[in-house]
Amino acid sequence: MVIVHRDNQVYKVDQMADTAVRKLSEFYSTKFKSILESFNIPYKFTDYEDYTGNYFVGRFAQADVKYHSKVYNKLYNYYGENMWPNKKTYDVYNNKIKEYDIIKKYDRVPNTIICNTIEDLYKNIEVGTVVKSSHGAGSEQVFYIYKKEQIENLEKYILGCNLPNIKPFFPCIITEYIDVDYEYKIIITHDEIYGVKVRQFKDFETPNMFPHNIDYEKVHWGLRDVPPTLPMEEKDYDLELLNIIRDIKKELNTPNLKFDIMGNKIIEFSYIYGELLPLYSEYCYYDLIEETFKYKKTSIREFSNKQNYSVLKHFGII
Repeated sequence: MVIVHRDNQVYKVDQMADTAVRKLSEFYSTKFKSILESFNIPYKFTDYEDYTGNYFVGRFAQADVKYHSKVYNKLYNYYGENMWPNKKTYDVYNNKIKEYDIIKKYDRVPNTIICNTIEDLYKNIEVGTVVKSSHGAGSEQVFYIYKKEQIENLEKYILGCNLPNIKPFFPCIITEYIDVDYEYKIIITHDEIYGVKVRQFKDFETPNMFPHNIDYEKVHWGLRDVPPTLPMEEKDYDLELLNIIRDIKKELNTPNLKFDIMGNKIIEFSYIYGELLPLYSEYCYYDLIEETFKYKKTSIREFSNKQNYSVLKHFGII
């Protein structure tokens, strides 16, 4: 029996969003239901708690953390590694400092300073640096200092991250701004690695607009303009970096992760993410079983279910 956490309504996609976005971003519980039924595997929906199954799968993300954080340890004590996300992955998902501790072992992180107070932040901030809270998702609590006079207004930019006061922003992280044309978003699943190149915006009206070109707090994520995106080709992949990605996945014992890469530096990673569609015709991927690059025809249906299939394969259910 697989217990499936029913997605919180906060993750519902705006019906005005593009058809492909709506398909790729369907509720996780809906996708799990479809796959489990196709394999005649028994399942049951729950909001957050259920202790009657053999496996538990849940979309425990940032927007509803106040709910699942109250029950996670109890669930994990019951299901152990038969739960997704498992404890190692869950503990780092909303904690960028713990992510940094994992990544820095591989010497693939940008120059980074951790600040626990506003005084620390003023002491270490420089022009040409990015500041982000240690929690949060979707670039919601981040700003970029690109002018000297902006250093005098750090409290203003922290509050511009849609926070009631500056306290929830800390601890925070200062990293160097990496000036590249493309950010690589690389995903590792049960048996393959693939990715896309996302064109980076370079002009911002305010520090809080970074890394977007709009006031993204006022626009539903499903309706935001997608920057120019290209599929990654074999020449774009760094094999050493792919091995690091594989090692981190193995360390966390998790079925899938998405990595944000700039200038061959790992910015951050996440176990839960919006599905990527490399190209409408075919895409290049690295086959983890045969350890070689291959090309495969792209299917929106396949990509909309990649994370879910990866999870069930990880458990050996399918």
